[in-house]
Amino acid sequence: MIGLKRNLVLKERIQGLLKDRGLTLIDVENDTGIPKSTLQRLEVDSPDMNAPETRVGYQDIVALAKFYDVSADYPKI
Repeated sequence: MIGLKRNLVLKERIQGLLKDRGLTLIDVENDTGIPKSTLQRLEVDSPDMNAPETRVGYQDIVALAKFYDVSADYPKI
């Protein structure tokens, strides 16, 4: 259950950062190089932490943290 909570926190942080900054997934894709499809997967709820949609690459987290100018450490992003 801890893994699911971590996934939900990541999802909520990403959605909150998008909303707070008035950005779209296309904006983030253009500035980070992370495909929109990958960004959409980060917003999916899944109880299975081994499902493809719940996997997040470290490079994507680092790129998003740099883009949003936030820490990649839990619970900052």
